[in-house]
Amino acid sequence: MKKLLPLICCLFLLATTKAQYVNIPDSNFRSFLIGKYPSCFNGAGQMDTTCVAIVNEDSLSCNFLGLKSLDGVQFFKKLTFLDCSYNSLNSITGLPESLQQLFCMVNKLNSLNKLPDSLQILNCSGNWITNLISLPSRLKSFSCTENFLSNLPVLPDSLLNFYCNKNKLIYLPNLPGTLVNIDCSNNKLTTLPALSDSLIYLSCNNNQLISLPNLPIKINEISCYINQLTYLPNLPSSLSSLNCSGNKITTLPSLPNDLSFLDCSANKLTSLPNLPTNYFNVLFCSGNEISFLPTLPNKLGWLECFQNQITSLPNLPLFLHTLICSNNNIYCLPELPVSLNKLQFDGKKVKCLPNYPSNPNIIIISSDTTAVWKTSNVCNPTNNPNHCQSFPVIKSLAFIDANNNNKLDLSEFPKHNLKLTLSNNNYSYTNNNGTAYISADSLGTFTLTATPPIFYNIFPPSYTHNFSTYDTLVIDTFALQASILKDSISIKITPTNWAARAGRSYPYLVSYENVGTTVLSNAIIGLQYDNSLLNYDSSSVGAVTNSGNKLSVNMGNLLPGQTGNFIAYFKVKTTAALSSSVVSIANISTNTVAANDTITTIIRGSYDPNDKQATPSLTLQEVSGGKHIDYTIRFQNTGTDTAFNVVIADTLDSKLLANQVQMVGSSHPCKTTVKDNIIFFELLDIMLPDSNVNKFGSNGFVSFKIKPIASVAAGTTIPNKAAIYFDYNNPVITKPANTIIQNPLPLQLLNFSAIPQNELGKILVYWNTANEVNTAYFIIETSSNGTSFKAVAEVAAKGIGSNSYFYSIDKSTVAYLRLKMVDKNGVYTYSNIIKLDATVQELNGIIVLQNPATHQLKLNVVASKLNNTNASIVNAQGKVVKRFVLQQGYQNIDISGIAAGMYYLQSTEGSKKFIVE
Repeated sequence: MKKLLPLICCLFLLATTKAQYVNIPDSNFRSFLIGKYPSCFNGAGQMDTTCVAIVNEDSLSCNFLGLKSLDGVQFFKKLTFLDCSYNSLNSITGLPESLQQLFCMVNKLNSLNKLPDSLQILNCSGNWITNLISLPSRLKSFSCTENFLSNLPVLPDSLLNFYCNKNKLIYLPNLPGTLVNIDCSNNKLTTLPALSDSLIYLSCNNNQLISLPNLPIKINEISCYINQLTYLPNLPSSLSSLNCSGNKITTLPSLPNDLSFLDCSANKLTSLPNLPTNYFNVLFCSGNEISFLPTLPNKLGWLECFQNQITSLPNLPLFLHTLICSNNNIYCLPELPVSLNKLQFDGKKVKCLPNYPSNPNIIIISSDTTAVWKTSNVCNPTNNPNHCQSFPVIKSLAFIDANNNNKLDLSEFPKHNLKLTLSNNNYSYTNNNGTAYISADSLGTFTLTATPPIFYNIFPPSYTHNFSTYDTLVIDTFALQASILKDSISIKITPTNWAARAGRSYPYLVSYENVGTTVLSNAIIGLQYDNSLLNYDSSSVGAVTNSGNKLSVNMGNLLPGQTGNFIAYFKVKTTAALSSSVVSIANISTNTVAANDTITTIIRGSYDPNDKQATPSLTLQEVSGGKHIDYTIRFQNTGTDTAFNVVIADTLDSKLLANQVQMVGSSHPCKTTVKDNIIFFELLDIMLPDSNVNKFGSNGFVSFKIKPIASVAAGTTIPNKAAIYFDYNNPVITKPANTIIQNPLPLQLLNFSAIPQNELGKILVYWNTANEVNTAYFIIETSSNGTSFKAVAEVAAKGIGSNSYFYSIDKSTVAYLRLKMVDKNGVYTYSNIIKLDATVQELNGIIVLQNPATHQLKLNVVASKLNNTNASIVNAQGKVVKRFVLQQGYQNIDISGIAAGMYYLQSTEGSKKFIVE
């Protein structure tokens, strides 16, 4: 009997694994499955329910197939995703219990029953559903739009997103406390239940609501147009967009500081509250009974106020591109901004006009079809009883007065970046031509003062003007005369593309200036570059010598105030690895003085050509020592036509000293004005070609620096972002450029890197330290957007000397990483933020875990094909100094006998540079 037992077991196993075939009733579904899993069907077209491909399948998309039945899907035991949208299904039954996502839009479903409790995402929009009995308890996202529902079941506590618009609902069930987004528009609701504290988005348009419940403190966008509302509750500070048009509201509550969009048209408003100034960009208030508008914020770009009772408009913001003010009682238009692209007004009512708009392509719509801008109607001191404001303007010219005669001679140079301050606390900087414009903003007495640069006095130091009319232009001239004899020179290197990309062009703009008071002879400029990453192509100036990794050019003698620049064109090598640092140094030397500037950029994949970069961190000691934060704003015309003007608005954080701004440079002549805490950079008539026509010429930048306030605390992040306006289009808002104020530890972080291990679903994070004394631990923090970080791992510090660390974390949605280094007394500091390209492995399959290296070269060989292959270490002269065999995984190579210097690790897959200390 014992001998028969194994045989019986084998027969039992064979019986239990025998194929089990079933018919698939729907011929379209059967044909689809046969095409996808041919090995799981027999010659009669029957499906084997034990087929491995069927049993293990986790995702199935069978939309647009004309299906009438899904019978057979119940055998997909591990199915987590099912999309059967755009078919002719009347019912769905027998769904696998493993199912987590179900998309069944646009079918003929009358009901949905017995849904798996594991279901987390359900979209059944565009069907004929009249009733839902219950919903799965784990559901996170639920969309039932465009059905015939008059009521809904209890919503699960796990729900985050809820979309039930275009039904026949007369009430909603209680909303779960987890809810983030809700759209219940186009129903028959008269009230809403209490809103969850986590709600961010609410759309309840086209209902019969007479009031809204209290609004959550995190809500960002509210759309409640076309209801029966007579008032709004208090608006939370988080709100950025509000559309309450088509109601019966008589008064608006106070508007949040960060509101950017407001549509309150077609109500019964007689006035508006004060408008926010941070980001406010669009105002629609037409079809009310408003008699005047409040002060308009500087960033307002679109204003529609037609069909009110307005008699005059306030001053118009600099960036306004659309103004529609017809059907009012306006008799005078204020000065029109140069950005205005569309103007609609009552030409028959207006009695006086400003000068004709400077934009030749402006669209003007007027009730007077004859010539609206008649000479007799243009505002001047004699026909301006309505006080059209065209603002007194001061034009200034600054120059180096080498012969002290207070006149600009042919041999003298204009002075750029000279700070001019008006007594109303607005200030400006001269452009590359030594010219600046600044507005008085009102009538009265104003004093314009110039701030002398080092080594110079200014004559006269100031001008005073008494403006009695608005249409006034005065010209002030400032002569800079030497206070001492001093040799001094400056140089600046700026990459015109912020991110370097393998195989792409990468130019540098090198700018220089004689900032002293003497003639400097034999000025020679050098540009040192990394020829392992860059190939030199050409230069915009002749007589450039390339010695392999350094360019040299002789600029001859430089007079006081003389400036110049040239562009050096490079191409990033196709072998350059992502995240590599490109370090370039520009220097200038004369017979008596020298200066240099260093720039570091990162080899990246795709990037946004319109961005802002900042000094990533400052220590408290650097802040107290008066060190600046350097900012560079880059822009590129990626449109389809030339951009005539580019204007940048930069709102400074309260932790920055707005009166300490210093211009550094710009790619094109730039008018710079600072008003309150906003810097305006106007690059007028720039004629910037689009990137399809001229890839390089479509780029530009402005650079400036500013000091943080002295009281800024350790751990503070100072954010800054800019709005870039190309002609009259909506602005491009850059991602925030953050500077962290740190209280430095004794610890020195030598490097911090991360490499994706796609086949493992992991990310290898590694870093090297020196001078560990009282270090307690490290925290790895990740982010999906580069702004909001969360801790994912804590690594204990070794606590003494120099050390190497590596740690694997789940890849998930990680896009950015940083390292928090914590001392034993709780003081901490952060590393730079690094961006992960999750689609790319290490270029040659080897990760150098410690660079610079000391006694050992620590490697991680991630490519299996490198296992047991030969490798060598080669010095900068090409001589092999060590040979060894690679082993997959972590490996230490003894290099204690190798002299300090730069070396290359060579394998069958390529080479990698490293340094021995």
